[in-house]
Amino acid sequence: MKVLSINQSDIDGGAARATNRVASKLLEMNVDIKVLVMRKLGRSEWVIGPKNVPEVIISRLLPRLDLIMKRILGVFTHYSWSLNLFPNFLLKKEFINSFDVIHLNWVGKNMLPINWIRHFKKPVIWTLHDSWAFTGGCHIPYDCRNFENSCGYCPQLNENSKNDISYKMWRRKANNYHNAQFHFVAPSHWIANQAKASSLLKDFPISVIPNGLDTKIYAPTDKRESRKSLNLPNDKRIILFGAMYADTDKNKGMALLLDALNILVESDSSFTKNHLLVIFGTENKTLSEIFPIPVICFGVINNERTLGNIYSSADLTVVPSRSESFGQVASESLSCGTPVVAFNTTGLKDIVDHLETGYLAKSFQVLDLAKGIRLVAKDTSANRIMSVMARQRAVERFDIEVVAKKYLALYEQLLSVNN
Repeated sequence: MKVLSINQSDIDGGAARATNRVASKLLEMNVDIKVLVMRKLGRSEWVIGPKNVPEVIISRLLPRLDLIMKRILGVFTHYSWSLNLFPNFLLKKEFINSFDVIHLNWVGKNMLPINWIRHFKKPVIWTLHDSWAFTGGCHIPYDCRNFENSCGYCPQLNENSKNDISYKMWRRKANNYHNAQFHFVAPSHWIANQAKASSLLKDFPISVIPNGLDTKIYAPTDKRESRKSLNLPNDKRIILFGAMYADTDKNKGMALLLDALNILVESDSSFTKNHLLVIFGTENKTLSEIFPIPVICFGVINNERTLGNIYSSADLTVVPSRSESFGQVASESLSCGTPVVAFNTTGLKDIVDHLETGYLAKSFQVLDLAKGIRLVAKDTSANRIMSVMARQRAVERFDIEVVAKKYLALYEQLLSVNN
């Protein structure tokens, strides 16, 4: 069996890490798999990217062309949108279709031009790392339900028209999805239900397989040793917050965390002295100026063992996202035995068990988020039990070997039907 996995990048972002983990484990299981990317940042030989300087230049130009076209068409730039209108030189029909199974992952920023879909001649698995596959262009629709019909009247566009760019892109997708051999994979039951409700995907098969992780790397370590290695104090309760582009991506909820911490400081004068906020995922060193408690920023962390050490050093991780198809920071934290406080919404409901492995606050209510942080941050026997349960549930649900085997079974199922 030859498998081609396609993702915009090999290591940049949550979808890239999820793709890389599945592919790495399948290689260990003797599956012949390659990963095709437009931005190759790592050195894995089984990852295929631009091969020379001209290809690198073009691969960097394509996302910029997508951005320019978005501005021309009136897409608000602070929303995550992909048009995928331009040809991608990496996609060669003979090469792509020489594989037995094609596995699409995050293919925004012009990784997969919509018109190219009709060229797939083999079974295609598409993992829904966000909602783009079933919308008229947005990666996160938030409260909008227009994807259940044919998009149009998009709240993320400057114009209020049925015939806007979201409707035109919906039509383009509908035309290209016709007769496609798609089998969609949802990392959570929430995103599966969104896809089933959509007009574009409602007739395709959808399986639920969570994102996996190496539970040997993301494993609990002695908290004092972890803090010593990271030069963190032992006399503070550490609150962890991490997300790629956390300071610029409103979806990650940093503003909601700020409001919750302000509430905690206002209600308890000793909170500032006893707590420390640790942030990773952004290089913005000025964040310490806006939070009411001391802040240490670790920047972007690409080494998974270092990241596991950071999770282990914390007393809790806060994931205040507005929308997550899964929520990889939450699963990584639980695997390290660190409870998670999040909102009771979207894919995070599949990861955090309320009052068992963390706290699920009422959706976007910062008072309840503050309550959850206060509760989980306390050093009590109940919270130590929560930590043990967090690790146990993560190993049971998200271990990469369990996840990779589910993907392998799906590949084999599609091949047997196709043959």
